[in-house]
Amino acid sequence: MVEINILKLTEIEMSNIYDFIAIGAGPANLSLGAQAVERGLQPGKDFIILEKDTEVRWHPGMLLPGSRLDTHFVKDLVAMVNPMSRFTFLNFLVQHKRLEGFLNCGRSTPYRRDFDEYLRWVANALGDGIRTGSCVSEIKQDGSDLYLVKYLARDGNFQEVRTRDVVLGVGGKPKYPFGLNGSDSRIIHSADFLTKIAKLKDFKENNSVLVVGAGQSAAELVKYLLGATKNSIDVAISDFGFGIKEGTSFMNESYNGEFVDRFFDMPIETRKWFVNQRKNMNYGVVDEAIIDGLYNDYYYDKHFERRSISFLQFCRVVKIEAEQNQPIQVQFSNHESGGKFANHYNYVVLATGYEFSEPSRL
Repeated sequence: MVEINILKLTEIEMSNIYDFIAIGAGPANLSLGAQAVERGLQPGKDFIILEKDTEVRWHPGMLLPGSRLDTHFVKDLVAMVNPMSRFTFLNFLVQHKRLEGFLNCGRSTPYRRDFDEYLRWVANALGDGIRTGSCVSEIKQDGSDLYLVKYLARDGNFQEVRTRDVVLGVGGKPKYPFGLNGSDSRIIHSADFLTKIAKLKDFKENNSVLVVGAGQSAAELVKYLLGATKNSIDVAISDFGFGIKEGTSFMNESYNGEFVDRFFDMPIETRKWFVNQRKNMNYGVVDEAIIDGLYNDYYYDKHFERRSISFLQFCRVVKIEAEQNQPIQVQFSNHESGGKFANHYNYVVLATGYEFSEPSRL
């Protein structure tokens, strides 16, 4: 580990005041940057996007072979605002000479790897507007209507820049339950799945693996484990099975742009009620095609490969203990029988989602 002993604070860039500074180069702020360029703003001069990672990627740990988004390709960064934009996903396909091939696939949902490359293509087009390897440490007002944004730059020096507006798009942090923090290489969050298993020499051999979760990521991970490894697999599901994602045309209208203002004007209790009613559109549910494909793989492996795969129905994980050089002990609570039991595993994969908190600490 390399320590930076001396960090110089550079002088404030008095010569330039940005129209806005966006923190985080995820889809939201890339969309903002693309639209800003098309409205005449100059990246690097009128605005910058600060990204703490050294490159712009989209969930690289979950770029599983063959995995797709569950969103129509037209719902990209800009097409719903300006279908003629040069930053659309369709133009990305044209520029990479894969439009006809994509259309011949007969699917409206892109591969995850398509979308990852698309985001990097947009980021590259924004050029000087994106500063990667830039970790924001402080935001404060300068006594006027401007904000001072302090960040640690790629070169190891602190920079302080001024802006009229700040846009926070910092995303979520992987959720580690039971006091875990990701330091144990045997406990793998879905966000880091491919990155971590690439460093494990024996992961794809005859290990016992527990997958915790019942949402889209959990189902995709189980499908991958079945197809790409020889591991025996347990899946902890608090319900009877994977729940299907609600995606009817009527309900999807709640994603329409005009509904945003309507939602904003609702009484707070109505908003809370509506969000709670719509949980099965996003959280802890799986696309129907994924469920069908996974069940077919499960059936084949169970009856023809004689492989060990078990769905632990009505079971919640209540404790995970990982001692060095010892198998990981996992305690379960079964709310069908009311009993508790424990199993041992070589690896635990957490498809437990993300924590989204308002970053007021900045």
